[in-house]
Amino acid sequence: MIYRSLSLSVFFIIALGISVNAISEVSYDNLFKKNTGSFLNADLLAILDQTEKTQSDTKEYPIDKSDFILSQLDNEAGNTGTSQQGGGGIDLNAISDEMDNPIGKLWMLFLQNDLMIYKGDPVEDEEVINATIFMPVLSIPLGEKWTFAVRPVLTALSAPKPDFPSLEDIGGFPPSFPGSPGLEDIAGLVETDRKFELADFTLMTLFGLQGLVADKFVLAAGPTFQFPWATDDFFSSDKYTIGPAITAIYIGKKWKIGTIAQHWWSYAGEDDRPDVSTSNIQYLIYYDIGNLWSVGAGPNIMINWEADNVADEGLNLPVGLGINKTVLLGGKLPVRFGAEVHYSAIHSDDFFDKRWTFRFYMVPVIPNPFGGL
Repeated sequence: MIYRSLSLSVFFIIALGISVNAISEVSYDNLFKKNTGSFLNADLLAILDQTEKTQSDTKEYPIDKSDFILSQLDNEAGNTGTSQQGGGGIDLNAISDEMDNPIGKLWMLFLQNDLMIYKGDPVEDEEVINATIFMPVLSIPLGEKWTFAVRPVLTALSAPKPDFPSLEDIGGFPPSFPGSPGLEDIAGLVETDRKFELADFTLMTLFGLQGLVADKFVLAAGPTFQFPWATDDFFSSDKYTIGPAITAIYIGKKWKIGTIAQHWWSYAGEDDRPDVSTSNIQYLIYYDIGNLWSVGAGPNIMINWEADNVADEGLNLPVGLGINKTVLLGGKLPVRFGAEVHYSAIHSDDFFDKRWTFRFYMVPVIPNPFGGL
């Protein structure tokens, strides 16, 4: 347990250290100015190079290539009425659009907090589970169209741990005996003790192809893994799992619609723990209402295929609505802030299951050291 805690803590510190170091050392002004040249053709860049060389030879007022490029982008965007320039000439609209791509050119440092309301046997009252999640999306370009991306997921939990009653309190029969009291019979006898723990570690990897069908579709797939590194066995599956992950996103001028789906099967772990066959299907529906605001939601459908009756006991399907805004902090750091509310329209009525989710998130983005906008 100590090893698990130290492993995740060290990983978390290293990830944050890399992020902070990149933010402090990389100039957004220079990076985004430099790489906006990819939007212009080679002939224009050659003219600019020759102009700079000529003016440098005559010691007259030199033209800054990056400023010229940005001015051209400003003019083009002005024709469409969509561009918003931040400090240092950063095109925040271009960055915001790229943030809609889960395997895009930016490194996105998702920090998300899910406050969830659970209810059901064997707990009599509603319980709150809070999950604080750090899941950076780190991509590596593999040419013009292909991208490799990884998304490690670190989760810190504040959750109730039930203290089940003794056999004498529930009639003297172990729960596995025929005729023994069911969960509904001991609901009033179960007490909970709130714990603060780290959950199991998830790693999703994707090989993606973007720019499909008029540059509006993104398709990616790869393996996803879960490791039983939780700091308390109660909050762990105690199983090593693997399975497929797939992402399919339509990114239009106004709409962003798609899914990020994962499934896991257990292949190793503690023999006395149940096998794992679960799916996490996040569906995304967002609409751009202008001025870097969007409305929509990205709820997560959870399916436990090991449940005796999947439809009644193993399916949690939420619907929701939220809003987000992309801003520029300090004139340097693009960040998206968002809040959403999800209600589980389909949930288990007989077992402890999620009813509501209140999600808050912030997504700072940093330049991709392997190439970006």
